[in-house]
Amino acid sequence: MRKALVCQVDPVVSSQLRQDMKQHGWAIDACQGLLEMLRLLENNDYEFVVLGLTLRNVEIHTRLGAIRALDKHPKILLNMNDSEEFAPSSLMFDYPIIKGPLDTEKFLSAMQ
Repeated sequence: MRKALVCQVDPVVSSQLRQDMKQHGWAIDACQGLLEMLRLLENNDYEFVVLGLTLRNVEIHTRLGAIRALDKHPKILLNMNDSEEFAPSSLMFDYPIIKGPLDTEKFLSAMQ
């Protein structure tokens, strides 16, 4: 089964995503904190990691640096809430962005 990690996404959304993606042959793990993300990355090989994009892009840069430091090479997707305004960032050009609440359709589309 293919695996993906979803970080900083609403727990209700990640729970529904887990159930839906199982039907498509995917196992989805979810986490909120950086330490939990690091533990999951160390113990698993993920094909994709979805990072919740926040107004504080510093946290995203920290998470990306941690993934690189672990010498892991998953494909990175960013999830951006529609209702928030974001200052332009180079991250928005470097990685695919999923806009709005994360759901199965958006996730599958972004993976292609």
